[in-house]
Amino acid sequence: MRKVHKIYTIIFCLVLSVLCLIITFYTRNSMQIEEMVSESSMYIEKIENISDELSSPNIEVSESLTSSILPKEDNEVSPELYLPEGVIQTFVYFTNTEELDESGVIPLNINAIIVEETQRYLSGQGIEAGELRYRVDDTKITGKDVTFRCDMIGTELILKISYSAEFQELHFGIDKE
Repeated sequence: MRKVHKIYTIIFCLVLSVLCLIITFYTRNSMQIEEMVSESSMYIEKIENISDELSSPNIEVSESLTSSILPKEDNEVSPELYLPEGVIQTFVYFTNTEELDESGVIPLNINAIIVEETQRYLSGQGIEAGELRYRVDDTKITGKDVTFRCDMIGTELILKISYSAEFQELHFGIDKE
C-alpha cells in the first residue's frame, strides 16, 4: 500500500508540474499577443490619421507647377539648379589610379573627397580640366605623407597633389612640363 501511495503521489506531482508549465507558457504568449495587438492598433490609428489629413480638402498647395517652370525638352535641364546647397559640381575625374588605390597609401575618407577638392582647387585657379591621368612612376611617399602627380589631359599642365596624414589635409599645386 505504501508503494502505491508513493507512486500516486509522484504521478500527481508530475501532472501538477506539467499543468503549471502549460499555464505559465500560455499566459506569457497571451501577454505577448496582447502587446502586439495594442502596438498594431496604435499604428493603424496613426495611418488612419495621416490618411484623413491627406484626404481633407483644407490642404493648401503653396506653389503649383506651371509649364514656365518645367523644361521644354527632356535634355534642357540645368543640373546646377538641382544640386543641394554646398555641393560642388565636378567635371574632373581620375584615370588609372588602380595602383594608388590598391596600395592603400591614401585613406578611404580622403579618396572619397579627393575629386571634389581637386575640382574646387582647379575652379579657384580658373583651370578647366576633365581627365586627370595619374602618373604611376611619380609617387613619393615620405613617412605618412604622399605626393603624386597627374597629367591634365588637354593641357600642358601637371597637377601635384600632396596628402599630409598628420594633418589629414590635401595640398595642390600646378607644374608645367
